[in-house]
Amino acid sequence: MVEIKDYQLLSGEEREFLWEELRRKLKITIEYQNVRVGHDITYKEYPLKVGCIDYIYGDDDDNLAQCYLESSEFMAHFFETYFSDGLYVLEREHECYYFDTFTSFPPVDDEGVWRVNFIPESDTSIFVSRRLDQAWISNFKEKSIIVVGEKLIRYIDNNDIFDFLKMG
Repeated sequence: MVEIKDYQLLSGEEREFLWEELRRKLKITIEYQNVRVGHDITYKEYPLKVGCIDYIYGDDDDNLAQCYLESSEFMAHFFETYFSDGLYVLEREHECYYFDTFTSFPPVDDEGVWRVNFIPESDTSIFVSRRLDQAWISNFKEKSIIVVGEKLIRYIDNNDIFDFLKMG
């Protein structure tokens, strides 16, 4: 059976170019696990109230927590509808994907955990619009989500995204 993918895994050169563009346009820098957004860029940080590993696995490390499974569906739909014209998904120093449609979104591992997670799991990850003007950053060190871009911040606040996630 042939697996149909609707995303592109960026090569090393493409990935480096994208990181350079993020540094230039959004002034995002990540040094080890310290995330910084340029002072002249509109962003908002949302601290999370729960431990992210506990949120994913609950009390049993063998099975994914029900709240994570529900949130995964919700967040996949959110990213698909909000970023319908294309989405880059990056994990610091690891994978970098570009989605122009969302049939295979998100890429998950064998357990069903997102390969590049929407919550701060083990590294910093970034979901950024095709135009590189809005972003969702899972900030591992601070256990927070940084939302970049005035329009996206308004959308998040007006639609109670963090209330659904029961995280912020």
